[in-house]
Amino acid sequence: MNKAPQLRIKFSHRGETNFVFVKEEDLSFSLIVKEFQKEYDDFQLTDYKLLWKDAEGDWITITETNDAWKYLKEVVEQGHKRIHIKTRITDAVFLNSSPETSSQNQTCVSSLISKHSRVTYSLSELKSYLVELEIVTNIVIVTKPTPELVKHTKLVAIWLLNKYENLTVYVGDTFKKNPAFNYKTLSSENPTTINRLKFWSQQNFPECVDLAVTLGGDGTVLYTSLLFQGKVPPILSFHLGSLGFLTVFNFGQFQETLTHIIDGNAVHANLRMRIKCTVYKRISNNLFADESVQLNKPVTSTCGLCLNDPDSDIENSCALTKCGVHHVLNELVVDRGANPNMVMLELFVDNIHLTTILADGLVIATATGSTAYSLSAGGSLIHPEMCAILVTQICPHTLTCRPMVIPGYKELRICVPSQARSTVWASFDGHHRVELNRGDSITITASDCPLPSICKDDQSKDWFNGLRRVLNWNERVPQKIFRSDSWDFE
Repeated sequence: MNKAPQLRIKFSHRGETNFVFVKEEDLSFSLIVKEFQKEYDDFQLTDYKLLWKDAEGDWITITETNDAWKYLKEVVEQGHKRIHIKTRITDAVFLNSSPETSSQNQTCVSSLISKHSRVTYSLSELKSYLVELEIVTNIVIVTKPTPELVKHTKLVAIWLLNKYENLTVYVGDTFKKNPAFNYKTLSSENPTTINRLKFWSQQNFPECVDLAVTLGGDGTVLYTSLLFQGKVPPILSFHLGSLGFLTVFNFGQFQETLTHIIDGNAVHANLRMRIKCTVYKRISNNLFADESVQLNKPVTSTCGLCLNDPDSDIENSCALTKCGVHHVLNELVVDRGANPNMVMLELFVDNIHLTTILADGLVIATATGSTAYSLSAGGSLIHPEMCAILVTQICPHTLTCRPMVIPGYKELRICVPSQARSTVWASFDGHHRVELNRGDSITITASDCPLPSICKDDQSKDWFNGLRRVLNWNERVPQKIFRSDSWDFE
């Protein structure tokens, strides 16, 4: 006797997740509400809204009578066995929560210690979490257009399209005319699947991506991070490059790996911190006097970065305009470029002047970037679970100028003072190189869009294995055993 088909529903409520199984024929809005009330004691439909993630990846409110519920039913009837429904507090409850009383930021010592313990315990639990991807409908493959990698990309794309009928695969737009990809022959051999093969470019990038697959080395992962300057989808990295510190999966097993992830099996994921770098350019006061100058970008107040500068009076002060925002996975590098002189930089932490740096440059790195340029410049190794910002000087002019590790919630600001002898250059993960003149500055804060990296084992094992495998960390010739009879005292 055949069993009725079951539907797996993922419930998320106030940070907790549970799974329930129901018969497709029994699926109803009232059943979902009853299951929520059964799983979560504090759930009341009057206090919470129910939201469902549609095929485009947007969360929409569902009720018993609206179109969203009808659409959800149609999706289930089309054969989707997994759906995700979560709750969101209603506006009325949010407005009645008296935020004035909760924003006093006053507490006693025992309460502060208790909060610190809870936060520490929660952070320590993150490494043990197994995560499940949402329904995967759009996959982007990122790789370099070299002949060997193009062939690998073609192999992965065709395999995905043939195995999953509801899947759309995006590859680089340069592949369409690449002879190694051979798009014309591919179209004639696979007429039923070719309409689900699309091409992406930096100017025409898909808005909704459920999974990003990289084929290459660490540079490909960094480039993928730059493509997603907002929310980043989970990234699955196959090792086809040189070092492979960030690429932990073996390409020879790509079919088993992709099947395991797309079919909804739980995996370990590492939320790699990124830093948000905002570039500000100086605007002199005499520009404002010219009525013909029109400023289209928002301008901040005077910069106040020229310390002990006799010329930094009100008449010669400057204002700043925002000229770019970059979310960086590895590091921000400020260097002297082709200038023969050292760079002079003012470093602020939470608007407190920390020091004036004279050096060849400065590296502001994340924990992920601690094994890259920062390490070459003498910086420390930082575990990727740490929320930290590394400040590493490049060939500083003083022996006491040493690398620093700063909490990730701090705000850093790098300024080029007016008394600097030359301009400096900034690059973000090795891209978007920009010149900073006197009076320009960059603010660095923790990005609210981390990079979810799928782990092979877990983030600690992958990282420690990378230290030994890639960096040969602390490897040396074994010490010989000391034997007392080898000494002749006579």
